[in-house]
Amino acid sequence: METVPIVLSVLLALVFLAAGLSRIAGPVAAERRADIARFGLPPGVTPVIGLIEVAAAGVLIAAVAADEPDLARLGAALLVVTMLGALFAHVRVRDSVAHTAVPAVLGVLAVVTLLVAG
Repeated sequence: METVPIVLSVLLALVFLAAGLSRIAGPVAAERRADIARFGLPPGVTPVIGLIEVAAAGVLIAAVAADEPDLARLGAALLVVTMLGALFAHVRVRDSVAHTAVPAVLGVLAVVTLLVAG
């Protein structure tokens, strides 16, 4: 893999590993469940989203370690779909621009990773 997809993959992996783990367990997990409830989703969805984020981060890390662009594209695709869902949820409840911008920016980074990884 080239430098840009490696850097993007590592960056996204770090962000989503932290985000996913915070949805699964720890002191922030309750806050994440409250966020999900605000979007009209059951709190049980929170750890599922966390597992998807951690899995995508793992795939991106594996892609860099194995120098495998197809894995990077898979991890990025998982994040694109996840961020589209997050973006839809934020827009649906008319969330602030600041809160809506986070999944938008991360989604764009995932799309760029998808496009440049191989």
